[in-house]
Amino acid sequence: MSMLKQSRILAHRFKGQALKASAWPQLMRNGLMYSMMQITGRDFHPSKPLVLMVEPSSRCNLSCPLCATGAGEIKRDPSEMDFDLFKKMIDAYSSHIIYILLFNQGEPFLNRDFLNFASYSHDQGIYTITSTNGHYIRNEDEAGEIIRSGLDEIIISLDGLTADTYSKYRIGGDFNRVIAGIRNLVQVKERLKSFTPIIELQMLLTAHTEAQLPQVREFGKRLGVDIVSVKTLQLLDTERDLGFLPRGKELRRYENEGEKLRVSGSRRNRCGRLYYSMNINSDGSIVPCCFDKKGKYVFGNIANGGIIEAWTGDKFRAFRKRILQNRTAINICTNCTEGSDHIYFGKWYIS
Repeated sequence: MSMLKQSRILAHRFKGQALKASAWPQLMRNGLMYSMMQITGRDFHPSKPLVLMVEPSSRCNLSCPLCATGAGEIKRDPSEMDFDLFKKMIDAYSSHIIYILLFNQGEPFLNRDFLNFASYSHDQGIYTITSTNGHYIRNEDEAGEIIRSGLDEIIISLDGLTADTYSKYRIGGDFNRVIAGIRNLVQVKERLKSFTPIIELQMLLTAHTEAQLPQVREFGKRLGVDIVSVKTLQLLDTERDLGFLPRGKELRRYENEGEKLRVSGSRRNRCGRLYYSMNINSDGSIVPCCFDKKGKYVFGNIANGGIIEAWTGDKFRAFRKRILQNRTAINICTNCTEGSDHIYFGKWYIS
């Protein structure tokens, strides 16, 4: 049955891409440009981005210690993206945007217009995904609003299978409230006979959760979610935060390099993300990717210009060239998982 569930989910995802016929020329062009870059080592800038990560809110209700927001390391002013600004952006670029990831450093549901973001994107034929700490599915009415918004996928973070374990990382969170929210969403989704949103329960592998790894799949099955995933932990500081890492080295995304840790896997001077996606923070600033948590490399702002202008502009092109020359010299790239196969420990489709 899990194979059937997986097939249905993959078919739904493919349908979301295949029906976006207007984006296929850009998809092929961007793929060609990236291939030429790999072969020649030269920058061939892609025509248009196909995937956007848009941050509805930079605020959060929790204080997770290894999150840049929770740890108070993000210095830009906390804000929510303006819905009119979001609509203006979608109206201008919806023809070639296939996916939109409606999350980044904050909790999306703290933006009161968040579900309007999802429904507006859905109406434009864009596949929508969000990630949440799950504290704002407080009743069946709120669950119904999420389902009716047209959101395609929702990732709910549950970093621990007991209240005690959960509280070790999700500082300020309420384990029982998240569990109740998941049940609300599952029950209303079944009642409405809706295939979406696909519900993914995600657990981080930490020193506190590694002992619960054998139980997580069955835990998700009992809740009725569609997918259970276990993700390796990203450290903010690879020297300071070692105590959060699981003991089992096979459960980490890091490997030893002398006396220091580095992300395992290839560290070649290339980055596929820069050839199909870009990030837009809640204040409208445009940055290369989600690893630029503090907004060090700002290429523009959607309030003052378009994303294409930033995408093809001198700053973004110069950044791509720096990647080709020496990726490890760029500070946001040192903790990046591009080229690593250790981001997820496991992902299971639940029947």
